[in-house]
Amino acid sequence: MSLRQHELKNLFSNVILVDKFRPKIGKDENIIVIAFKCIQQMPTKDLEQFIQNGPYDILDVESTESIDKDGIYYVFIEFKRKDDVYNKLVDILADIAKIVDIKDWVMEVYKHSGEHELSEENWGNMVISSPKIYSQVHVTKEAVERVKFLNNY
Repeated sequence: MSLRQHELKNLFSNVILVDKFRPKIGKDENIIVIAFKCIQQMPTKDLEQFIQNGPYDILDVESTESIDKDGIYYVFIEFKRKDDVYNKLVDILADIAKIVDIKDWVMEVYKHSGEHELSEENWGNMVISSPKIYSQVHVTKEAVERVKFLNNY
């Protein structure tokens, strides 16, 4: 199946979720999960197939079968946590921009509040590209939160 220009227009959000979901095929510290939000199920299947059949260096792509509490379907892309993920994502976005009719993407990143312009600078400041650093940052924060909880218990 091939998708035509504007075929998925007004179905996907321009907000990309970064590391807001757990990976299906590995550990959080080794995998970056990108999620696209959609208001219908069939377009998520179309986008999943488009990405799966493309020349992209990804670990996995999958769409949800059911909606979340807000009535949203998702397409998830998993990348190995490395420095080149931003460039790989930008390549995918350039290819899908014409079919979803979105030029200006923003991102919501785990442990960062609000939406931020998808730019190389913002990505570098907010997304942890190193598995080792990811483990240190998130294990440390979780350990501190657990100790605080136990102290108040």
